[in-house]
Amino acid sequence: MPTWIMSISEILQKSFDYIDGHLDVTFDEIPDFFLKLWRTSIPVREYLKREDYRKAYEYRIFVHALNRYREKYPEPMPEEQESDLFEVFQQMLALPIPRNKHLPKEAAFKVFDFELYFDLV
Repeated sequence: MPTWIMSISEILQKSFDYIDGHLDVTFDEIPDFFLKLWRTSIPVREYLKREDYRKAYEYRIFVHALNRYREKYPEPMPEEQESDLFEVFQQMLALPIPRNKHLPKEAAFKVFDFELYFDLV
């Protein structure tokens, strides 16, 4: 479904539903629709300078995924580094990874592997 005809509440609901059911999805498995939808339309550092970035749907989707990750994998991750994790998450979403080619398990990166992202901060 094209994003230009979806409301923010529809974008959030579809994203939350997908994340809740696919927390361990890899980059080669995720539909392109979500990758495009979740990326910021401006450079991420400019995005994070905006006063209201925490209210924007891209960041809210990220926080939802991060909270689900924390529930499943209760590793301590400092909340004060959320924006740094968001920046790495955005960079990962922008990587040109082949889609629908089912990479070998050891070569496939999980979209919501925040422990890996935390190591990259």
